[in-house]
Amino acid sequence: MFSGTASTMEIRPSDKPRLKTSKAIDIRQAGFLKAPNVFMAINSLNLDHRANLRIKVEATHVTQNSLTWHIDSWGDSVLYDAGVSILAVVWLC
Repeated sequence: MFSGTASTMEIRPSDKPRLKTSKAIDIRQAGFLKAPNVFMAINSLNLDHRANLRIKVEATHVTQNSLTWHIDSWGDSVLYDAGVSILAVVWLC
C-alpha cells in the first residue's frame, strides 16, 4: 500500500494560477508487483468565487513504480491551489 498527499503548491505558488497542474511521483517504496489501483480525494481547495468552480483530480501513467497526479480545472475557473490525498493499493484476490 502507498499513501501520500500532493498539492499544486509543489509546482507553483498560489498567486500564479493555471488550469492544469501535474507531477510524477515515485511509489517504488511500496514494493508493488503490478500497477496499483489509485484513489484520490480533494483535501484542500482555493478557487476564485467570481468564476465557475470546476476541479478534476486523477492519476495517470500508473505503474508499479510511479504515477502522475493531475489537479486540473477548465473554462473560466481560476484555480489558485488545491491538494489531494492519494491511496494506492493492489487487491490480493
